[in-house]
Order: sequence, then structure tokens, then C-alpha cells
Amino acid sequence: MLTRETKETVRPQSAEARLGAPTLAAACGLAMLQAFGPQALAEQQRAQLEEIVVTATRTGAANLQDIPMSISALAPDKLASQGLNSLGDTLRAVPGVVLNAEQQGYNRITMRGLVAADMDYTQVQDRSLVGMYLDEIPIGLGTHNPDLRVLDMERIEVIRGPQGTLYGAGSMGGTVRYITRKPDPSKFAATVETQGSYTNDGGANWNAKGSANMPLVTDELALRVGVYRESLEGYVDNSGTGKDDANTMDNTQANAALRWMPSEDLTIDASVVYQKPESDGTNGYFREKDDSYSSLRDVGFEDDLRIYNLTLDYDLGSMSLLSSTSYIDRDFDLLVSLDALVTYFLGINDQPTDNPRMPGPSSQRNTIENFTQEIRLVSEPGRLQWQIGAYYADDERRYVQHSIGEGSDAWLGASAVDDFLATQADEIYYGDIQSDDEQWALFGEATFEVTDKIAVTAGLRYFDFEGPASYYQSGVFGLDADGGPLDGEAVEKSSGTNPKVAITYTPNDDLLFYAEAAKGFRYGGVNYPVPTVWCADSLAADGLTDAPKTFGPDEVWSYSLGEKGTFADGRMTVNVAAFLIKWSDAQTIHPLACGYPFIENGGKIESKGVEVESRINLTDAFRIGINASYTSSESDGGIPTIEARDGDAVPYFPEWSVAVSADYTLDFASGELILTADYSFRDEMGTEFNPNLSIYREIPSSSVLNAAANYTTGQWQFGLYGTNLTDNRQLSSVAYQTYPATFGDLYFLGRPRTVGLRVQRAF
Repeated sequence: MLTRETKETVRPQSAEARLGAPTLAAACGLAMLQAFGPQALAEQQRAQLEEIVVTATRTGAANLQDIPMSISALAPDKLASQGLNSLGDTLRAVPGVVLNAEQQGYNRITMRGLVAADMDYTQVQDRSLVGMYLDEIPIGLGTHNPDLRVLDMERIEVIRGPQGTLYGAGSMGGTVRYITRKPDPSKFAATVETQGSYTNDGGANWNAKGSANMPLVTDELALRVGVYRESLEGYVDNSGTGKDDANTMDNTQANAALRWMPSEDLTIDASVVYQKPESDGTNGYFREKDDSYSSLRDVGFEDDLRIYNLTLDYDLGSMSLLSSTSYIDRDFDLLVSLDALVTYFLGINDQPTDNPRMPGPSSQRNTIENFTQEIRLVSEPGRLQWQIGAYYADDERRYVQHSIGEGSDAWLGASAVDDFLATQADEIYYGDIQSDDEQWALFGEATFEVTDKIAVTAGLRYFDFEGPASYYQSGVFGLDADGGPLDGEAVEKSSGTNPKVAITYTPNDDLLFYAEAAKGFRYGGVNYPVPTVWCADSLAADGLTDAPKTFGPDEVWSYSLGEKGTFADGRMTVNVAAFLIKWSDAQTIHPLACGYPFIENGGKIESKGVEVESRINLTDAFRIGINASYTSSESDGGIPTIEARDGDAVPYFPEWSVAVSADYTLDFASGELILTADYSFRDEMGTEFNPNLSIYREIPSSSVLNAAANYTTGQWQFGLYGTNLTDNRQLSSVAYQTYPATFGDLYFLGRPRTVGLRVQRAF
């Protein structure tokens, strides 16, 4: 049976391992090895790198160095030992990947420069560019990806480049996969851990977690459970409510998995994951407000996420059958402040002061139910290895916005309920959009070994999508030109094929070259309606009488060349990937002066770049890693609707990123001490294509230094860690503020320097 488990083993190396044609990175690494002298060289057999096993190709476990794809594999246990638990911590050091996050629950992952707009929580059908999976379950959601903690995870795989053949829509830029540990019926094992830390300009934080693997029937049935509880102190004050350190966050996560192996040929896995994060503030602060936020009512985020899955893996002899059935039930509410905006637009005060007269709390409530079913047949490894499959998904989503202007009824001399068709008093806007996306696909991929050195891979996916949506708007800001509610319905449909072809050349056991051409795609959707009573002039200025009801799909063609090499008798790996991506019909957000944007297909973008990842064991005790990426992603021909000129760089993606890590092991009679440190740098980014626009802002470059020391003795482990030790201001976004301009721009800040202690006990 093909195993889909993961493990780390020492990779056996040939005593006559050849260097092939070393890259510059490999040559530098060899020089560093030699600099440690004869003693270091003599230790080479003891200092071989551990093999990293991944399942990114979905045909079973394989050595990362043998897969002709650009993949990073992260070890969650190592991240947790350094005090790194969040999605941002996970992706910071991965080349070619950026996470934009404005607060808990409001984030977006981008890869290889495929980004064309700022985040907008009102555009609920803004489709994902990067897929996110929990084992076999797609869980990504545009700008609201779940931030799962690294509880009971075996590894995290980051696959760069379009994955349209195997992972479908939403993986146009790449895919992030969380792989959980599976129950083991052969043994009992458990771990408990607690951490305590302190954040500069904030306060005390803590988390506690535990997991246990419990055999129920020897070699047949086992249960695995895990729990996580976290409390993080805030570090941004809210001067409007008078709360210090307002952006606190509490997080509860739990998982349970049951594995039943009734025979040698059949494995049945059932699992449930629960997460409930709650945040009392935003990570944003106003430039002119003494590094604080300002809202007259609380803002924040609440989420209730449940993920269920049933997977069957049946060995049929020459092939295996895998069936994955999953269901996601999620409710989350993003609470924001529209104080200054509603005050300004209602004419109460043309220049809002430090204390706007009208509180404007706004709730963005999302209810999601998602069902997916995937079936795959996978052949046994051989000269011809193949997989074919079918995929079906039904994704229901309801987005309801309640925006209140406290006191607006009295100010307007009207009743919101009676005169503006609102659902409650003082409600200046009510919006309700319900969508039901349904898709199915057939896909297949095969690899044929032409010779013992050359292999050819070909894949194809056929998809069919239909996404109807209905919408309703009311309140003074949600009426049509006749003073009635804005309601209606629309549907977006698409179908097509996505091919992939790759050639792999393996001159020896330690060197691999590959070339790939692949297509990625993203579905279109339905726009939130634009009220002409407020926006007729803004639409006319752009030559429109109304905003389009729908927007179409977009697609990329990606061409890549790569090398994966293992050198110095297994003590060093150097992986290099170069890519060229052509993005057509890019979905962009069309701004309107009235404040109601819509999504449209806006033009072409070209992205090209190089990514390098390396691991080096300088001795059996000293290991380093060096990652870097260069990305040039630009408008190809200009996008007039957003004033992007030919050659303008895309927003929210850096040209350069670099990450360096090191760890050193000291052995003692009573235990082992591991010292680790990592440093990452990210280049500056813009917020718009055109730097000449008045709303353009530059997000400055940033760097992060983390370090940790962990001592293990017997079943105990004690750790000391520090994150962002230089207390660098990590800005993920800068928002231009029209209302109120006196507050200045809104900066979104990562967590300041945090120092902590951790204790772990294994059983």
C-alpha cells in the first residue's frame, strides 16, 4: 500500500556522490564546509542531512529532493520550540511567499508576485490565489484564511507555482498544506507543553497545549487528540475607547482523529478540528495618533470553525483508491469602525476631529458551509506512475453587513427602519449577499520514465463551475436611484481545461533538473451591487452607467526551470527554481470616488524571478540554512481602470526576500542543548501599481531576528526564546486614509519583541 504518512530518516548516500555542475550557492557552501578544516570533513558520514519526506504530488510519500517541483517543507515542532506558532511565523522565511495581515482573521497569502489589489473585506467573492489545505481538505478563503496553530502537525508543505491540475481553482499562485499526525495503533504517546512570554509595549502572554496518541485495539484502532489554549496581550492602544493594549487575542483549538485499520489493505481515518479565535482589536494604528488606533466602539474578530473529514485508503494491488469527504462549518464576524466615514458623509462635520461625533460600528458576518468530495486512483510506483480523480464541491456562503451610525436617525430627522428600509434603528447600511458555488472536475496526471535518467510528466484537469448569488441592500447608503432597496441576483459560469507538462533529467542520484509548463486558473464571481443614488457621478466619470454584476475567471501560464542537488556526501542541499508567469484577465478592484468598488477583469501581469533554498551541515553539530528569492512582477501593457502603467510593479509584494537560519547542538551527559537563530529580510513594497497616485504608499522594508535555546533531558525539554529581538516594526500594510485625514495613514503592525519560556514533557 502506498503510504501517506511522513517521516524523517537519514538518507543513504553513495560514497562516490558526484557534484554535477554546482551552482554558486553550492560552491559557497562547499567553501564553508572546507573552512572548518580536516576535522569537519572527517565527520561527513555522521553529519548527513536528514531526508525530508513530503506528499505534495499526492502519489505517496517521496523524498523532497526527488520531486521536480518548488517545495518548502517546515517542521512545526521546530517552529513551536522557537515560540513561532502563527501563520505569519510559518511563512515569513519561505522564499517567494508573502502574508498580508491586518488583524486576527483578516489575511491574504500571495506567491511569486501574483497580486493585483489591496484586501477588501466587502468583496466576499474575491477569489483565492493561493490554496490552503488541511490534509486532503481545502480550507482557504481569500482574505480570511484560518490561522491554524501548529498543534499536532507533522509538517507544513508550501508548493510554489500554479497547481491547477491536482489542486484546482484557488491554487493559481501555489498551495499551502498542513499535514497532521495520524493515530498510531502500535503505541501510546503523549506530550504536554506550556509557554509564558512578554511582549514589548504589550504585556504577558501564555499558551498551553497537549496531545495524546491512544491505541484502542492493537495494530487496528487508535485515537489521537490534541488541545490548545492561547492568550496574547495586545500592543496597540485604542484612544477612542480608552483601552490600552486593545488588540488582545484568545484562541482555542482542538482536534480528534480516529484511525481504523481493519485489514492490511484498508485504512479509514475520521477527524474533526475545532478552532475559536477571538480578538478585541486591530493591529492598525494611525500615524498622527501617537501610535494608537481610534474608534468609539470596540473592533475585533470572532471565529467559530469546525472541519470534519472521512478518508478511506484501500489497496487494490496494482493501485490504491483514496476517497476524501469533508465538511466545513464556519461562522466569523469582523467588527470594524466607520466612525469618521459616516460622520463625514452625513455632513455632521466636514473635518472630523479627534473625537468624531457619530460612532459607526460595523459588523461583517460570514456564515459558510462547504462540502467537498474527492476520489482518486493512484498506481503503484513504477516506470509509469499515474493518478486519476474526480472532485466535487458545494460552497454556500452568506455575508451580512450591519453598519450603524449612532444618532443618525435623529440627525436626519427620519427613521432608518421606516424611511430607508433598514433592519434596525440608526442603521445606515444593511447588506446581505448569499452565494452557492458549485463545481466539479475530472483530473489526471502521469509520469513515464523514458530512460533511467529522463522522465516526462503530463497532467490535465477539466472543470465546470456555476456560482449563482442573490443580494439585498437597504439603509440610507444602500438604496437604488428610486429610493428602493438594491436587490437582485446574478450568476457566473465557467468551464475549461488546465494542462501541465514537465520533463525531469536526473544525471545521478544526487542531482535533478526539471522544466515545467503549467496553467493555473481562478473562478469568477458576482459583484456586490453599487448604489447609483450615491455613485452615479463616480460611475459616469469612468464612462459607466452601472457597475457590472459579475466578473470573469482569470488564468496564468507558468514556465519554470529548476535544479535540486545534494552535495558533499549528503551534507548539503541546494535547490534553485526560476520562473516566468503570464497572467491574463487579472481580477482587479475598480475603485470609485463614492467608496463602492467592484471587481473586474483588468489586464495582464508578468512575473519572473528566482528562488534559492539550501541546507548545510557544517559539522554533525552545526547546521545552517539559506533561502532567498528575487521577484519582478509588473503590469504588462498597463491597466487603465486602476491607472497602472506598463511596467509598474504589483502592490504588496517585495522584490527581494532573504532568510538565514542556524542551529548548534551541544551534547552533555545529562542531555542535549540546541541553540537556534534565524534572520529574515523583506524588501519594501508599494500599495498601488502607480507610484504617482496620491493614494500610493510605500511599505518599508523589514527584518526579523529570532533566537531560542532548548535543553532536553530525558522526557523533559526546557526552552528560552525571543522573537523579533531587534523590535523591528513589521508593517504588512499601509492604508491611505481619506476620512479623517487629520489622523494620518493607518499602519498595520506585526508583534513587537517578545521573550518567553517554555516547558515540555513527553510520556
